[in-house]
Amino acid sequence: MLLQKIKLVALFSLATLTLHAQNLISNASFEDGLSEWNPGFWGGGEANISVSAAYASEGASSAEIVVTASAPDAIYKIYVRKQSLSLDTSKEYTLSFDILSASGNEENFGVTLYSHENIGGAAWGVTFAEDALVLTGDGEWKNFSFDFVPESKAGSPDFESLGLMFGFGKAMTTYYLDNVVLKVKSSDEGDGGDGNETEVSGNVYHVSKDGNDDNDGSEAAPFLTIGKAGQIAEAGDTVLIGEGIYREFVRPSNSGKEDQMIVYKAQAGAEVLVSGMEPLSDWVREEGSIYRTRVDWNLRDDNMVMYGDQLCDLARWPNNKDNDPFTVDAATEGSGNLSQMSSSAIPNIDWANGGGIWYLGKSRWTSWRAKINSASQGKVEFQGPSGWEGNAHNPANGGEYILYGVREALDYKYEFFYDEDSKTLFLYTPNGEMPEERQVEMKRRKIGFDLNNRSYIVIDGINFHGCAVEMKGNAKGNILRNSKITWGNHTMGTGSAAFIRQQSVDLRGSDNLVERCELAWGANSGVWLAGENNTVKDCKIYNFNYLASYSAPVHVRDGSGGKVLQNTIYNAGRDAIHSVSKNVEIAYNDVFRSNLINDDCGLFYSCCGQHYSSIHHNFFHDADSRGNSFKAAGVYLDNSSQYWEVHHNVITNLEWNAFQINWDGWFIDIYNNSVWNIDKSMAAWLLDDKKLKDLRVFNNLSEEGTWLGTEIENNLVVSSSPFVNISANDFRLRSGSEAIDFGKTVEGIEMEYAGTAPDAGALEDGMPVWSPGVTWDDYVFPAATSTDEISETPLKIFPNPASDYLQLELDNSTPITLQIIDYQGKVVFSQEKVNPLKNITISHLHTGIYFVYLKQGDIISVGRFMKL
Repeated sequence: MLLQKIKLVALFSLATLTLHAQNLISNASFEDGLSEWNPGFWGGGEANISVSAAYASEGASSAEIVVTASAPDAIYKIYVRKQSLSLDTSKEYTLSFDILSASGNEENFGVTLYSHENIGGAAWGVTFAEDALVLTGDGEWKNFSFDFVPESKAGSPDFESLGLMFGFGKAMTTYYLDNVVLKVKSSDEGDGGDGNETEVSGNVYHVSKDGNDDNDGSEAAPFLTIGKAGQIAEAGDTVLIGEGIYREFVRPSNSGKEDQMIVYKAQAGAEVLVSGMEPLSDWVREEGSIYRTRVDWNLRDDNMVMYGDQLCDLARWPNNKDNDPFTVDAATEGSGNLSQMSSSAIPNIDWANGGGIWYLGKSRWTSWRAKINSASQGKVEFQGPSGWEGNAHNPANGGEYILYGVREALDYKYEFFYDEDSKTLFLYTPNGEMPEERQVEMKRRKIGFDLNNRSYIVIDGINFHGCAVEMKGNAKGNILRNSKITWGNHTMGTGSAAFIRQQSVDLRGSDNLVERCELAWGANSGVWLAGENNTVKDCKIYNFNYLASYSAPVHVRDGSGGKVLQNTIYNAGRDAIHSVSKNVEIAYNDVFRSNLINDDCGLFYSCCGQHYSSIHHNFFHDADSRGNSFKAAGVYLDNSSQYWEVHHNVITNLEWNAFQINWDGWFIDIYNNSVWNIDKSMAAWLLDDKKLKDLRVFNNLSEEGTWLGTEIENNLVVSSSPFVNISANDFRLRSGSEAIDFGKTVEGIEMEYAGTAPDAGALEDGMPVWSPGVTWDDYVFPAATSTDEISETPLKIFPNPASDYLQLELDNSTPITLQIIDYQGKVVFSQEKVNPLKNITISHLHTGIYFVYLKQGDIISVGRFMKL
């Protein structure tokens, strides 16, 4: 395990079997095709209605409704209906379902519960109707949920024989319907049942690979699937999951409460993996090193194939010679524009038979991808993007490109092609040998855990592979912790330009938290932080955006109040952190190696607007752009990015500028940063009608003296290192450094300092050293409060981990001074001249890692402990 987890797990048995309301809809997710569903159309509306694996919010399939002729009036005349439903008029019910459209428009549809003689009812009547529902056609699943009591809305409904009908047809578009749930509503007072349906909080349900979903979920009789436990777990309940791989989509039926969260967690010591992948078997040699097998699902642009731990490429030219997704291996020869590319080197095959082009222009801000519409010898034609993406990345100006997606391009190891017509996967193996059984896996589910519109749910210690975790809509107060997500997103992104809304964790809603997690590998973003007051904390996030779009390991967009705290973030195709939201705090992060594919970007990037945000106490380091453009910045505030406070950051080892400010850089404070081994400390790109305004730059420390702004004061430029030991990341100031007390105070800015004035630079002499990056790995900066001598013998602390008290092993003959300091350098406990020192109360501290500094004379002993 890469995550060093220390858990206190209380095991309970399910003493009382709780019977909860079950879904009245059989085949609710269309896993059995259209069985038990009645599809059709009438009165001028026409549609092709089938089951598809192209999109699925639950399981592997959904109902696909392709409208071929719209209804001629306001009535929805295309339908998918579930019949023979019986409802009790004394009970309250919940109806929910997931629906998706990718039309790009706002679509309308309706839902009705009704009876009629032609569907087996005694008479016509309506008991529930929502006939003006609006769906945003953005290609994202939307969840609709309604609570109602069956009663007569029109006519004389036969409550013993109702039909649930989804109606479409006002526009020529395609809809996907999935995860239809109709059940008795649960509540704290009971759900109005007959005595067999009761509410008992605090139950523990068990899940095991040796279980059965017909069991009761007790420790002795566990469920087989997490999804089964998710159907019945309610506020205050815990779901304990045993060792194994769970190839399923999990959408909990219920939310928890703020003081009674629903917890899904791995059993103590168990490796639990939720996988979106399915192993493949029954391989047959096609020819040479190419083998084939049948695959009955197709995610189209999002198809992902893994050969063991190796990501496979969709058949392409030129080939990916080192099989590294961050190595572009693209073609550069040829000429073209936004509609065609010509080169004698292009293989003479039918690229228009499902093929696409990936293009990275000379500016390298972003890639774009387009479908190839026609092809001839040495030439492909397509429609490139309009707007700034096309203007800045026009093939007429030069760049790099890859052609992909046709069977004839399958000619290199670890390449694949999926034939939709025959439902066949073709794979070029690395050694020409037939794949072993289950050695190759293909993505089947894009989502592992769906917490959309769910609240107060905890996912703890559950790992994910080939699928993502979503918290969207009205999701509130959810927590994802102690989990690892690998390859959580993958796509070719054909037809899209800069922004691709795919990520391994979709963090929206409000007040949600991702902490102590590891997110690794994805075509786009690691975590997309949107919504209100959501937090990513103490996570390791790396190897994202090999598609080279405007994505990032951490992408902060479309929200307010987000926090990105104490993370280790590295290896990004473009920016490592990309933030354009408001009221954001970026702090105590260790951030390095951005610009692996793109250029003119940086470790931190923002653009275009008023942000009212802060970037402080981060370690930004070691970034070089690919090629010879030399544009990998530390903090990049692009094109009129305004209202930023940037302070106490260490920025080092960059080929470009520590701070890049473009256009109208207004209302920005840059102070107390340490800058070393860079091209320039600061630079700006100002058009004729642009200017810097209220840009204050002070108390910074660097070896290069280019500072720009409207107020530039007390910045120190030195010719030799003022730091204790740069090679060991020890950026404390040397004893006697002229940077000590060199700075100034500024009205309206709170500063903590030890001497007569603030120091220049990011680490104040005499103050605790803050440490960037995750707390569950080795700390990045040496831990010491000053330049006093550090004892070579670590301080012995026990118990460790601890929850209430600490004891220290020490020489009691010398008076001591004690400090406990958190990872952000804040003193949380202090005791002076204690002799002897015994128990130290720590019950008031938050969970996390802390340093203990024990000073005996001129010697400081340093230790570290975990507070549970």
